[in-house]
Amino acid sequence: NKKPQEALAALNKAIELAPASKKPDFEAEKTKLQMMGGDYSSALGALKEKAKTGDLADQYRLAAALASAKQYPQADSVFNIINTAKADYAPAYIARAKVNVALDPDADKGLAKPY
Repeated sequence: NKKPQEALAALNKAIELAPASKKPDFEAEKTKLQMMGGDYSSALGALKEKAKTGDLADQYRLAAALASAKQYPQADSVFNIINTAKADYAPAYIARAKVNVALDPDADKGLAKPY
């Protein structure tokens, strides 16, 4: 969509009018649109709320969004939660390694080496 503000307004209206069972779908679309538009603070707020009661997939979406927003220490922390809860989930280790590379771009501290 080339008119993100209009799309956001339409999604807000849809959320307002939607039955409770459909609201999460519209909220997810709204969060995606906010992330694409660089409105990380709004998107992260919604993702943090969802992650409180959601599953590991919600945690992963939050961690990925934190990494996109360059909030690397927080992203690393959430990826650690995922790695602890599901030790055989390789994508979380790979994503955590990328976050640690961003935390230590010159490899002075060796943060990404364990991953």
